[in-house]
Amino acid sequence: MIRSLPTWPAACLRRVAPLLCCVTFGCGEPDPSPCCVAAAAAQPPEADPAGAAPAGVRSGTADDAADDSVFLVDVPWQDQRGAPRRLVEFAGKPVVISMIVTHCQYACPRLVVDMQKIEAGLDLADRDRVHFVLVSMDDVRDTPPQLAAFAAEYGLTALRWTLLHGSAGDVQLFNAVLGGRYKRTPSGDFAHSNLVVVLNPEGQIVHRQEGLDLAPNASLVVLKSLLATRPSTATDSAVR
Repeated sequence: MIRSLPTWPAACLRRVAPLLCCVTFGCGEPDPSPCCVAAAAAQPPEADPAGAAPAGVRSGTADDAADDSVFLVDVPWQDQRGAPRRLVEFAGKPVVISMIVTHCQYACPRLVVDMQKIEAGLDLADRDRVHFVLVSMDDVRDTPPQLAAFAAEYGLTALRWTLLHGSAGDVQLFNAVLGGRYKRTPSGDFAHSNLVVVLNPEGQIVHRQEGLDLAPNASLVVLKSLLATRPSTATDSAVR
């Protein structure tokens, strides 16, 4: 049985942002593992200039999101094409989401591979019924062109994958809502949680996969359960 994990009502998110950032950055707790720092040797525990949507894009609306939905974190993003995006556009199908830094040489490539294992574990007919989202923590270097180059390097098709760039404050808020932690180091690298999150079609957090190089089984069980309760439609293959 899928169990909804704690989330915050959308109306309160802006109000509690300072508290969320306190949780994110520690407030006396140890820093996250320096997974993107080149010197870290220890293993962790485990543009489209016009902004036009591509053919086939279908956006969700606030009516598609639950009251405690992550999608209602209503801050602006840019995708890998440079197009403006809102999280609520992903409402209506399950979403697998993680936060990365494209210049990371250690953990982030492995997080992407872990998500690709989830994608590959779905039946061919179901892959277009799930969307995969990568949100960059690096608001300076991970511009839309850099995100597009990263997507091309890893073979992330825009049909199922969206990469997002946002402001530092919005990234901090969203990271806290997902339950992650990250911190920019003096060198400009990042220490961060290794987290893959599954959202239901209403944007509620229903599963967290924590660690690296993990088997996709648990995430696949959750996704297949979500898909079994939602009939396939002709628009499932549209980019959200």
